[in-house]
Amino acid sequence: MQWVKCLTPTIFILFLMSHATNAETSKTIEGIWKSTDELSKIEIRKCGNHYCNKIVWLKKPRKDVKNENENLRDRSLVGAQISNNLQSVGKNLWQGSVYSPKKGKVYSGFASVSGDNLIMKGCLTKAGILCQKAHFKRDNETTLSAAN
Repeated sequence: MQWVKCLTPTIFILFLMSHATNAETSKTIEGIWKSTDELSKIEIRKCGNHYCNKIVWLKKPRKDVKNENENLRDRSLVGAQISNNLQSVGKNLWQGSVYSPKKGKVYSGFASVSGDNLIMKGCLTKAGILCQKAHFKRDNETTLSAAN
């Protein structure tokens, strides 16, 4: 019976540690994110020493018809990489470039995470001037493997 008294605190500590780890994981930029208008989902992954993301779902799948590169206009936007060089520039802040399928252009990109909310911005300058924002919520229902 003595071993039960020792085992109970150990199980409790392991339980607390696992929940602390899960809480910390939910603050990372990695994962599947659903746009707040529920028209798209993106996946953000670690790619070397930076992050990249791609479109993994569109409510209305379509081609990349506005792409400045004529050779890419026939590709599906589902699977298209929209950023490949987001680097951490502060706590829950990333900067790089981002492709806008709506405009067919690449812009200076910024991303910020607060809890289960992600804001991605595409700006005309690296200083973050004249930006358009896209808002996303973490999609806890879609796993990374299910998105591929």
